Amino acid sequence: MLLATVAPVISISTYDEVFVDDSGLGEGHFDTIAEALTRVNPGGNVHIAAGTHSVGTGIIIDFDVSILGAGADITFVESTGDQAFWIQNANVKIDGLSLTSNGNAIAINLFGHYTVEISNNKISGNNLNGIYANILGTPTSPDGLDLLTEEDLIISLTNNEIYSNTSSGIKVICGQDDGEVHITDCSIHNNGMEGVSIEGVSGSTAFNISNNEIYSNGEHTYNTGIYVFDEQEHSILLDINNNYIHDEAGSGIEIDCHSNGISIFLFSFFIDDMVRIYQNDIISNERDGIYLGFNIYYESIYVLLDSETEDEVPYPCCISVFQNDLASNGYNGIYAIINKHTEFIPLEGDPQGSEHELFLFQLMTLAENNIYDNTSYGIQVYSTGDEYPDSPNEGTVDGAYNIYALSPYLVYRNEIYDNKSGGLAISGGLSYVINNLITANFSLPGDLDQGMPSAGILLSNALSMVRNNTVLANMEGVNVSESEMLLINNIIVDNFYCGVNAGGCPRSGYLDLDGDGSYEIYNNDVWNNTVNYNNIMDYTGYDGNISEDPLFYGIFDARLAGASPCIDAGMKDEEEIVFEDIEGTTRPQGRGIDMGCYEMPDNEWSPKWVQPLAMVSMANANSMWSCIMQNLPGEMDPEVEAMIEEVQDIMAQAGTLGVNPIYQNGLMYQALDVLERLNEKLECGCHS
Repeated sequence: MLLATVAPVISISTYDEVFVDDSGLGEGHFDTIAEALTRVNPGGNVHIAAGTHSVGTGIIIDFDVSILGAGADITFVESTGDQAFWIQNANVKIDGLSLTSNGNAIAINLFGHYTVEISNNKISGNNLNGIYANILGTPTSPDGLDLLTEEDLIISLTNNEIYSNTSSGIKVICGQDDGEVHITDCSIHNNGMEGVSIEGVSGSTAFNISNNEIYSNGEHTYNTGIYVFDEQEHSILLDINNNYIHDEAGSGIEIDCHSNGISIFLFSFFIDDMVRIYQNDIISNERDGIYLGFNIYYESIYVLLDSETEDEVPYPCCISVFQNDLASNGYNGIYAIINKHTEFIPLEGDPQGSEHELFLFQLMTLAENNIYDNTSYGIQVYSTGDEYPDSPNEGTVDGAYNIYALSPYLVYRNEIYDNKSGGLAISGGLSYVINNLITANFSLPGDLDQGMPSAGILLSNALSMVRNNTVLANMEGVNVSESEMLLINNIIVDNFYCGVNAGGCPRSGYLDLDGDGSYEIYNNDVWNNTVNYNNIMDYTGYDGNISEDPLFYGIFDARLAGASPCIDAGMKDEEEIVFEDIEGTTRPQGRGIDMGCYEMPDNEWSPKWVQPLAMVSMANANSMWSCIMQNLPGEMDPEVEAMIEEVQDIMAQAGTLGVNPIYQNGLMYQALDVLERLNEKLECGCHS
């Protein structure tokens, strides 16, 4: 009898842990990465030994797996095709490899909506991007795969060195709602175009870019360290912090976006954009430190006037740039262009039976930045679009709506100094300029681009409140033209040309929105400028304005000495706009608010912490005085004699005020300043 032959079933073993080293070592060991990936269980680990490994034209990874190298300095993965790894709809970790594609390739391709971690790798020498992530809801792939999933997305790119790729170091095209992309602790340098490039198509993926060093990208293309481009009207969620961005061929950070801005309707509001750039060092880039270009769209913006919860509505900020160091950039420290577009949609009915008014929100905040030694201005802001369009009466309920579309910019507690063209320039828009130290921004006529004046604060076609700033030793102090300005509690001294140049603006009511230009000037100290007031009357002695030496602590210290006439001399802050000074000290400390950006301790009673400082200052002054007296020449010119008399007068005052260490310490700083100049003139070689 004939029996049927049954072919034996061949079982292929799979493993949770596989190794790419030498198949001769036994089960779970393989010669190639491709073979190991066919034998690892989903969720398992592929361990790649030191050495050079080829993946041919690239490997598609479409299941959960971790690929772990022995270290990026000793484990090399090379591809001759379009990519080394192409991750599709899978939870994947790639760690400890050096990845290179020899073709027109992308080292790592990320498609889908899963958790992907790329860490501790070196990614270089690719003919396109180092890492390319397409995180669209329905991305298009070369083989036509439909990659749509309903999963949330988290991509983490951590502690990688990404360099010498022909295009961008990291390029992300995003469109997934509720996703997250984290780029942290990476070194991204010497790529042909951007260090990090983000293009938004739709959705609201949130980006965190932090603790990276990004430098020397775009050498021949003038590209940027971090570039964000979005031509659609939708959400932008960016958090860029604690990066060191330097020596870029273009700007350090460039964001060029369209957005829906903010839509608000009867207390329910949605912030479409949230951009935060903070605690970065952005140094020595060939163009701007930070470039911001936004088209902002508003629609249906109303808030109830008489509701008990009115005061609980927050004042959100769309764009925040704070606590950055921006220095030695080829253009501006910060350059922003904001184009605003307003669309009003009348309500069909009024269920509350109340009047309505625009929700006043803060569009952009530039705060607590240290901005210095940039070639153009420290900050330039340009704004276009209607600030206060007429209220639409047709279609509203009994014409009960007042709509002004005011979106203020807040420039707050910045130190802006030694910029070549000027300190702060604002053109258009409603701005609050508060508690800034703006000093030594200086350019002679003819050295400026576009014929702009050189000033500590330059306002044109703007609505501006300028309050509690110290504007010191610039070409001009405040230059304002065709604007409406409220100037309160500022110290404007020692500017080369003029203190306040009003450009012929007529005086009129406070922020008269219908006028061509107006100003109000209260409680300022405008002193020792070549011309204190230009094109307007001298306000000294009117409306609390003075013209006296503010008595700074020293040449490089704009805090107020105890005897300063600016202490307690400012206008009361009824709206609590300036409740802290530039250092975070609560205002007021004494009987009133101090002029300038610093609020000094209450001078009615000397705080104990000043006593040791005053004693040290007195000792230093006495030591230098004794040394200079021992080295006086036999004959002294009149200038030297005048300086000696000035020191004697100051020290005599300090002796009579010895019971008050605040006054005493301030006077000692003045005495030391004169003694330093006297020492330099006489070449005594004395030291305090």
